[in-house]
Amino acid sequence: MESQPVRMPSPLARTGCLISTLAAFALVVLLMFVAVFVGIPIGTMAGKLQADLGERGEITKMDMPDGRTWQFTIRLEPAYESQALEILCNVVKPDLAGTAFASAHVELTNREGRILATDQTSCGG
Repeated sequence: MESQPVRMPSPLARTGCLISTLAAFALVVLLMFVAVFVGIPIGTMAGKLQADLGERGEITKMDMPDGRTWQFTIRLEPAYESQALEILCNVVKPDLAGTAFASAHVELTNREGRILATDQTSCGG
């Protein structure tokens, strides 16, 4: 039985492997960068909005279904449903104003999902 000579990878093959490894590493770094710089503003804004809502309601949905416009659904507690317009105008819209979420679609709903107010609802004045 003859032994086969061990073939070493060519320098070109080693270079291709190195390039692939570096490209994968760069992709991971890029994804982490995006997660940090997109995730932090979202979390910060959502945290502020939720804190300002307090016991009146909670953010139940926060997404970007069309890939361009953020959408928020805020479910109000029953005791605050009659104050939907006031909460929209004095809490939600001011919190979103001047942020990357200023043009977000917002719905304030009751527990059953009935829409009480939206970003299109006029605050008067």
